[in-house]
Amino acid sequence: MADVPDAPTPDAARARPDPVAAGPRGRLRRRPRALGLVLAALAALAALAVVAVVVALHQAQPSPPGLFYSAPAPLPSGPPGTIIRSEPLTDPPAGARGWKILYLSTGYTGKPTAISGAVFVSAAPAPPGGRKVVAWAQGTVGVASRCAPSLQGDAGAHAIAGLPAFLKAGDAVVATDYQGLGTPGPHPYLVGKAEALSVLDGVRAAHNLPGTGAGTRFVVWGVSQGGHAALFTGQYAVPYAPDLKLVGVAAGAPAGALIPLFWTRSHDRWRLREGQPRPMKDRT
Repeated sequence: MADVPDAPTPDAARARPDPVAAGPRGRLRRRPRALGLVLAALAALAALAVVAVVVALHQAQPSPPGLFYSAPAPLPSGPPGTIIRSEPLTDPPAGARGWKILYLSTGYTGKPTAISGAVFVSAAPAPPGGRKVVAWAQGTVGVASRCAPSLQGDAGAHAIAGLPAFLKAGDAVVATDYQGLGTPGPHPYLVGKAEALSVLDGVRAAHNLPGTGAGTRFVVWGVSQGGHAALFTGQYAVPYAPDLKLVGVAAGAPAGALIPLFWTRSHDRWRLREGQPRPMKDRT
């Protein structure tokens, strides 16, 4: 009689490989677990990336305005251009001196208001008769108080087009923040008269600030919103500031004809949404 093999013990049965688990179907069962681990790792990396972006954006934001930008209540008496307070810059452009300033002006409501800005001059002595003044009108930087250029580390010097050449020529450069930037808002964005009065009183403030040697002859120069402000400064210089002498206006890409501009942009968006091409005559 043939020998009958002994029945496998429980330990031997457990040690014997499962042909299903070792086969294709077993590998399929293991794949969802591996895929889940990969997806979890990718989700964790995505979350870390979002956190990193949020932190970077927060760090890139300008500092909120401090006490320097808080005007006293009531405002001090004095004509527009009166210095309320000033603060020397600790890190001005090379070969220059600079100040942050807070000065009196006339707001868009016609009432006195405080406006901030910055003044830069060459470290060399002022020429006889005082320095010529370049009034820089900034382009759009935002509409919130914390968007003021003077809040930046160099008080916005890096954004003033032509600043090194102006300083080399011995000029004084004054850059207003406009009403509502730096100081409490609202900021009257693209309200030409408000921009112009901020610029004109900034020139007065530079002239009144001790140590600048700034005279009363000035040019105004700006781009975009600043170009818009420059044009209105030219319009209001004589009636509002007859004590100043405007000798030139340079307006780069001024924001003008706003109603047609806004209509064209909104109409373009409608055309794109509807899949219609923009007519050639409108492609300017």
